[in-house]
Amino acid sequence: KSESEKRDESPVLCTRADALDTVRGRSSSLAPRTRGGQDEDLVVLKPQWLADVMASIVSIGHHWVRDGVLAVSNLNKVFEEYPREVHHSFIEVLERFEIVYQLGSKDDSSILVPSMLPEQPNPEEIHSLWPPVLPPNQLEFRRIYELPFVPLGFFNRIMVRVLHTPLVKGHLYWRDGLVVEQHVGGISSFAMLTFNGGCAVSIRVRVWENAKRMASTVAKSQAGPGGEGTKRTPSLLVCLLDAVDTLIECFYKSSDEVSRLIPCTHCLNQRRPDLATFHFSYAECMKAVTEGDPFVFCHHIRAMSRAVRIDKVAPDLAFSDLSVFHSSAITYESFLGAGGFGDVYRGTLSTKSGREHIVAIKEMRTEASNVNDREA
Repeated sequence: KSESEKRDESPVLCTRADALDTVRGRSSSLAPRTRGGQDEDLVVLKPQWLADVMASIVSIGHHWVRDGVLAVSNLNKVFEEYPREVHHSFIEVLERFEIVYQLGSKDDSSILVPSMLPEQPNPEEIHSLWPPVLPPNQLEFRRIYELPFVPLGFFNRIMVRVLHTPLVKGHLYWRDGLVVEQHVGGISSFAMLTFNGGCAVSIRVRVWENAKRMASTVAKSQAGPGGEGTKRTPSLLVCLLDAVDTLIECFYKSSDEVSRLIPCTHCLNQRRPDLATFHFSYAECMKAVTEGDPFVFCHHIRAMSRAVRIDKVAPDLAFSDLSVFHSSAITYESFLGAGGFGDVYRGTLSTKSGREHIVAIKEMRTEASNVNDREA
């Protein structure tokens, strides 16, 4: 056989250990990587092969991906050129590149292909999951990110990261949006993320008005002998903000490049679609938190009728959904690194039961912050 034919028959996937053995002369050939290995050990030997696998999914040349969803039962048709035993490995590779997202178990599931989603959601489905007018006994929180530029596939990556979030389930997907649910302790919260096609990403979260009291009741019922409850699940808003913020930190050099707007809950909860919503800046909400001011004011009119509690408009900044510990319970040990919004330290947390936990401490970086005045 010619050298080109031999190269074409050579494996395209192998484990890291096999690759190292070959380089070190311990083995004369590479064994193909089959299902069952660890993704962390995966070595791609042919970059062009990887591009071909991506193209076999993101293609208009077949009809197996319907409205952005591929049934696992059709994998053998999409990857008909390759052995069946490596099909799931291909999907794992594509997941690592955030090209696809597997919904459910490997053998009984569907695969989401964000770039192949329909342009608009089904009107009946979207109105059922997300009524145009805020329902009674519900509250809505929003966050808007205005970006200086949008990297290729940016919202697709947000979508995949959100769907990888524990306890978050997707219900409806389209090209520039999705509706998800978080169900914890018998309480459901819904969220809609959208990309306006320009340079803005919007996050909207709807929760029940008594959700916090219900969650507290559940936590107390699950508390152990020492008075410590089970591990608290972060709110849906916090989960979504973390997913978006971590991706933004990868693409933008400074947090100042991205404008963060916080719609006023005083306006949102009026339940009037015709009412223009006022937006607070991220900086003024942060200033209120760091200065201990419990209120911000709608349209900056300093009257009690326009006062909005900071823990209602930005519960993530006020840490209202987290347990509160006195700063004396926190011990700083070492600096770990810096992100776009703060510094991270390794430390220990001492609880009332006398137990100590190793924790990561993120300190928000603001103009008003003082290294010698840390609060947890």
